[in-house]
Amino acid sequence: MPQHQGCLRLLAAFCLTFLFLTFTASYKPVIVVHGLFDSPSDFQLLLNFINETHPGTNVSVVDLFDRTESLKSLWMQVEGFRQAIYPIMQNAADGVHLYCYSQGNGILGMAK
Repeated sequence: MPQHQGCLRLLAAFCLTFLFLTFTASYKPVIVVHGLFDSPSDFQLLLNFINETHPGTNVSVVDLFDRTESLKSLWMQVEGFRQAIYPIMQNAADGVHLYCYSQGNGILGMAK
């Protein structure tokens, strides 16, 4: 019987460790910024892929300056995107992943 108790304790410790890691391990939030003449709907396939491969990951596809609106003043866009992503970044203690396509890369580069 003592041999079984040792195995049960080891199994219990393993299960508790596994549960702890399952509930505490998470992926960094993902922020997607579209490019010139794009909109969030153009990234639906990417959003679906992330949700399928990393369930529970917070993915924000920023919905600003879509399509022809992306021709507006670059500085206006920089400020708009900065205001949109700042709260997300503030709530992500471990940081975020930025996926910026085309003009979105330049906008966030200037939004520092």
